[in-house]
Amino acid sequence: MNTMKKNSRLKKRKEEELLQGLLFFMTRPEILDEAKKCVCGKREQDYGSPENNFATIAKLWSEYCDYYFKPVDVAMMMALLKIARIKTGHATEDSFVDLAGYAACGGEIAAKTGQLKECDMVLVSIDDVKTKGEN
Repeated sequence: MNTMKKNSRLKKRKEEELLQGLLFFMTRPEILDEAKKCVCGKREQDYGSPENNFATIAKLWSEYCDYYFKPVDVAMMMALLKIARIKTGHATEDSFVDLAGYAACGGEIAAKTGQLKECDMVLVSIDDVKTKGEN
């Protein structure tokens, strides 16, 4: 089935379910297809490649936090942001689409840069964070 027909079918189903007062849901393939459209289409056209965009964000975060962030760290931190929003209980279908998109971008960046087995981000307890913030 071509993409236009699939999008039309998905939009029609969503409208029907919303009209019936049902909570619209997306299936795994629909979430992944939507994420693919986002990260390989419009967002890339709007913001440039994830590699370049995440590299810029990493530089800004590194300066701001005085800690070296890599582009793959940006992807993982943005995924964690989406997880935090989902945890509030007010997630939308876009939250899961974006989460899948950040995971895909992070995976590709890690593979291209040889960081698949590398995770430099230091895991600390919330008590450690509070203590650092009080100094």
